[in-house]
Amino acid sequence: MRLLNILLLLVLIAPPAHASNGDRIDITQAPWQVSVQALGWLRPDGSIVPSFHGCGGSIIGTRWIVTAAHCLEWMNLKAPPYKQIRVAAGASILSDLTQLPLVERVYLHPKYFHKEHYVFPKHKFLFLYEEFDNDIALIELSKDIIFGDTIQAIALDGAELKENDALFFSGWSMQKANDEEVDPNLRGFSIPYHSNNNLIEMMKEKEPLMSDQLTHPDTLGIYSTFKGCPGDSGGPVVRLPQHSANAEVPVLVGIPRTGTADCSNDGELSVTTNTRVSMFRTWIKEVTGI
Repeated sequence: MRLLNILLLLVLIAPPAHASNGDRIDITQAPWQVSVQALGWLRPDGSIVPSFHGCGGSIIGTRWIVTAAHCLEWMNLKAPPYKQIRVAAGASILSDLTQLPLVERVYLHPKYFHKEHYVFPKHKFLFLYEEFDNDIALIELSKDIIFGDTIQAIALDGAELKENDALFFSGWSMQKANDEEVDPNLRGFSIPYHSNNNLIEMMKEKEPLMSDQLTHPDTLGIYSTFKGCPGDSGGPVVRLPQHSANAEVPVLVGIPRTGTADCSNDGELSVTTNTRVSMFRTWIKEVTGI
């Protein structure tokens, strides 16, 4: 029963995302990567639910983390956030991560929206897909982060994405839909970027239900053979400079928010949706000053 409860909460705070079945990478390849962890709690019967990795996130300043709003919507915003979540970074293996300063405050985007679509919505029967708008959140820490080779901030500003720019995903996640635990190894992979308009044309026959989501200006669509599993949501989608003619430094361009029902990598192409970070640059600056 304890394992079932943990898995249910994992699904609640971390819908499928992207990096399952990617290659194992070193944290120095993504030093902005963090683990947003739900803290354990005591059940009425006296048993303890242990702390666990729920979502990814990215360091964007000395006291600031950006992640997906759906990763934090379960929180009681009237209770101290440091009693509910913590942020850890600085290593490739989950158990080796260093806890960052305590969480001071959490900011969900004021227009965040989440809706589940079903064939029979009245009875919530035959699930189709999830829709997210403004799926972005900021975590403020109580003290400055100490930066080094394995802990660094990612840039937010850069030239607009161009067709076939290289995008890099990273995160910790379950590797198959029926896994009971998150893979402790940091994984990542890179794929070329395609505009949403091109994606709609590419998938209009295969995945027509995704087309509406791709028309949203805050959505960054990704076409990949990598399927999603719980754990990667909220993490970084980064444009790499070495494979993008118009990029000088790595830039955070997306935040994973949806995946597929089957997160195994079966070689089939599918579309996942991500929050387009550039659409929220003004809000991020208003909240953080960055």
